[in-house]
Amino acid sequence: AKPDRRTSPEIARGTLVTIDQEGNIVRVEVPGGAERVVRARPAGDAQAQPAVWAIGGPDEGGRIAFVEYYFPKEAHALKVIGEDGSGERTISERPGDPLWKGAAGKSMALSRRGGQVAMVGQMLGVQLPSAYLMEGPLEIWGIDDGKQVTWGKVLDEGLAWLPDGRHLACVRLLPARPYQD
Repeated sequence: AKPDRRTSPEIARGTLVTIDQEGNIVRVEVPGGAERVVRARPAGDAQAQPAVWAIGGPDEGGRIAFVEYYFPKEAHALKVIGEDGSGERTISERPGDPLWKGAAGKSMALSRRGGQVAMVGQMLGVQLPSAYLMEGPLEIWGIDDGKQVTWGKVLDEGLAWLPDGRHLACVRLLPARPYQD
């Protein structure tokens, strides 16, 4: 039987970025799975070296956005680097520990076009009857100009830009409404 083109894995093509077990930023080709380290975690004492907390991208220009944190110092930075490992630069640095103090979320999305990165800022826990969720302000950063816009509270889950680079999907908690038959 001929494979259905709509469900065939051959239609998935592109580049994924991830953080490997050693803390390196790694580029993975799809299909095939060929991996290449984009940025190696600095050598030395792991406790004293910066670590990558969140990652997004790449965009059309081959840029990857990431949050780096500096444990035990309570600070983190939003950075960008080319998927070939060139041009690393800092967009923003600020106080706050993302790991222990929730200063930045794990969910991050870099728009395919338009040069914008979305992330969740200072998070607080929200206890629901059957779940504990992390919620914080949605931050949109311009990776070329460093400008920031903050919009409402969102969950630290599933941020994703639509292909046009202008619209973002996110998850928000809505106020409870009384049940009605």
